[in-house]
Amino acid sequence: MKYLLLLLYVISGAFGMVLVKLGGAESQFSFSKGKLSIETGYFFLIGLILYVISFIVWMIILQKFELTFISPLAYGLLFIALALVSWVFLGETLDLYKIIGIILIISGALTMTVFKK
Repeated sequence: MKYLLLLLYVISGAFGMVLVKLGGAESQFSFSKGKLSIETGYFFLIGLILYVISFIVWMIILQKFELTFISPLAYGLLFIALALVSWVFLGETLDLYKIIGIILIISGALTMTVFKK
């Protein structure tokens, strides 16, 4: 169950950030005469909701794992998911350095989980 929460955090965080970025191009924020005006589309709103969900799930995860274990693991997995989702949906490059980083993150995560006491 704890690891399903971690998966939910990674997926909602990665897709939330990508959708906020996609929707940000069509969003407008202005502040005039003490009034805030926001015009945004569905991608931005769905991304924002997913990002808030990821934050709430993160707060739950922090209660269930050791902080020194889960923090690097979760951030590493989020980086991997974000790189892959950005590559697929935003057309961002997945260059050699990102691939090497992903391999290092996976090897570090395996080391932490296999040798965890």
